[in-house]
Amino acid sequence: MITAPPVTLEDAPALDVGPDLGRRMVAAAIEALLADPFSSFREVADLLALDEALGEHALRWANSPEFRRRQPVEDLGMAVRVLGFRRLGRLCRELGEAA
Repeated sequence: MITAPPVTLEDAPALDVGPDLGRRMVAAAIEALLADPFSSFREVADLLALDEALGEHALRWANSPEFRRRQPVEDLGMAVRVLGFRRLGRLCRELGEAA
């Protein structure tokens, strides 16, 4: 059997897709990852970092009074943990559709 080498984001050609299409693509990729029971917080955070607006919204929501944290959430990995996959999926759907 012949297997192809794994493809990473670095292997993809640089495309100027614009912020709206890019956001929708990142949001869709995050939603797909959230549906995978074997995905990790780090994988989701790495994808979230690809879109500045999605990352900013996640950080802002994780730092909102709704979660009453003593220490501020300063990185996307912690924001993913605080929000959880369900809330993060909702955020991606809402912002992805708004793009």
